[in-house]
Amino acid sequence: SHTITVRQAGSPGSSTPLVEVSQAFSENALYTVAVGGRFGHLQSAVFQDQFTSPTAGQVLARFVHMAPDVPGVDVAVKGGSVIFTNISFLQASQYKALPSGTYSLELRATGTSNVLFTAIGVAAKGGTVNTFTGVGGVNQPVELLPVLDASGAAVVPQGAARTGGGGTARSSNSIWRVTSLWSLSVVLAALLWTVRDVRRHRRLR
Repeated sequence: SHTITVRQAGSPGSSTPLVEVSQAFSENALYTVAVGGRFGHLQSAVFQDQFTSPTAGQVLARFVHMAPDVPGVDVAVKGGSVIFTNISFLQASQYKALPSGTYSLELRATGTSNVLFTAIGVAAKGGTVNTFTGVGGVNQPVELLPVLDASGAAVVPQGAARTGGGGTARSSNSIWRVTSLWSLSVVLAALLWTVRDVRRHRRLR
């Protein structure tokens, strides 16, 4: 369990936080801590991330509502079907697999056809995990902020990784010198053994 505090930049650690959130975090899990609202009355939420690799030609996406003056929304393809339903401020949808491509998205008042905002040309690249975040409000225009959570390799690597000696490894010249010295030692030992053998035979005669 951790308590995360948010203070204005440059404020001392002893100052009263603008907002804090306590959360139990699981091992081997990934999280996003979001803070939003009106300044002086900020709120926070913790969302668990999902970085499962999407299937070929697919993208994983979720929607996070961070626009405090905007009511609950449905997220839909412009003039088409709803993707995420009834997401309120400081809430996140579940991840959903979508075909890769470029979308024009609408934020609609939940359960209605009333369009609150339209985002044109939202890119959803295959093999990626994305968070589409509704931001703005409080006298600011509403925008859709795409956040790239994770991206897979464009080309799957083939074969094993090439490995080297590392920064502390001996250079090839050093290895050659060691090998040469070892070989020379073997030769000298063989010569010494031969000399001893010759002397022994002479004594026997």
